[in-house]
Amino acid sequence: MTKTQKRALALNFLSGNDLALQHAVLLLGGAHALWRLQRLRQSLATSAHFSSSHRSGLNWLDGLLSLDLIEPDDPMEFMSVDPDDPAVYEICWLSDACGEMIKRLGKPGDALAAGGRQQDAA
Repeated sequence: MTKTQKRALALNFLSGNDLALQHAVLLLGGAHALWRLQRLRQSLATSAHFSSSHRSGLNWLDGLLSLDLIEPDDPMEFMSVDPDDPAVYEICWLSDACGEMIKRLGKPGDALAAGGRQQDAA
């Protein structure tokens, strides 16, 4: 997969799930996390190719959605999220979808190992 195809795949995921992602990121990470998501989407939209910073941003998003990055100082912090809230189901779905998209992107250097061109490395 070329860097242009990787960029399109990532941008399609972010654009296709825009409102759900914004809601989930705001709920899980607050305003700063929402700003970071919007910056990632803008960077993908204006860039010609997929880059290592895009990969890093997507890995951050995956970590947030899968709760790997959540370390609440107060265990009661998550008590405000009702497990029956439809947002919980949506966050789980987004986490799975994000993880699958990252798998499709492959690891950096996979294309080089398979004999791909230098531009496929990101």
